Amino acid sequence: MIKFIRPNPDPKPGANYLFEYEGCPKISLSRGKEAFEDCIKILKGSKELPPLKLCDKLKLEVPENSSHWVKKEIVKELISKKKEEVKDKYTDLQFHYDIGGLNAFVSAIIQITDDNITFNNTRRNNILDAEFDSIGIDHYTIGKKICIYLLFGKSCQLIK
Repeated sequence: MIKFIRPNPDPKPGANYLFEYEGCPKISLSRGKEAFEDCIKILKGSKELPPLKLCDKLKLEVPENSSHWVKKEIVKELISKKKEEVKDKYTDLQFHYDIGGLNAFVSAIIQITDDNITFNNTRRNNILDAEFDSIGIDHYTIGKKICIYLLFGKSCQLIK
């Protein structure tokens, strides 16, 4: 994966590098190879995580209109409604999204590496948090672009 990282010829704040993989849109990165190497060290030092249970009750429906995918007020409302719906079954809900190409492997690697200024390692932290036992996943595709919503939850019965 590291071989697909190159300096951004026109960097903007937090977008010093580009990840370019065939068939996927370009992805802006902050630290580039260094972030991938740090992620490898973190993963090598981690314990095996229990599998997450895929849970439809935690699924947040991605809006059909792509201009709504990351609108804060829309996403906030979806999360608030979901929290109310599942408050007796799940707690410690954490949300993140990914917008990218249709390559699930690349999306997963980029989320775990989490090299950007927008999420500041929250995606990695959600994925690698052993406290979460359940996840709701939804996606919507327009052409070659896909938006994925992930909502991580901790079952109430696990709370001590």
